[in-house]
Amino acid sequence: MTDDRAKREAEVAERHGGRSRPASGAFWGLKRDVRKTGVFLMEHKETNQTYFRFDSRDFVYLMKQCADPIPVYLIEFTWARGQPIYAVPGDWFEERDPDKALTTDTMRVTPETVGLKVAFNKVGWTILFVDEDGFREIVESEHE
Repeated sequence: MTDDRAKREAEVAERHGGRSRPASGAFWGLKRDVRKTGVFLMEHKETNQTYFRFDSRDFVYLMKQCADPIPVYLIEFTWARGQPIYAVPGDWFEERDPDKALTTDTMRVTPETVGLKVAFNKVGWTILFVDEDGFREIVESEHE
């Protein structure tokens, strides 16, 4: 991992009150990029492209790794600083079963994706794409 990437992950962790993970989650027991114990496990992705190729297979894997209540993907476009997109399970307060998720769905995420709730399989498993304020609301509602 480059020093710039490690610095950006540390900034993301600080912004959300979490901790960045050593080696970007490469060690057993220290998975993914940022964690706030008891709250969320986050995978941080960056791109300088006009879109990010979101693959539900990796999100399902994140859900399986997540011992915290909220599995989340943070997608940042380097050319659109200040417009991060957070992907969280769409049916937030309903039971989620990652084993029922279809593992071949992909989509292009752009800054305009915020606010979309996308079904990724026939059983209605969905992912909600929210902005930073929306993510903070989800985190706060988890701790009411």
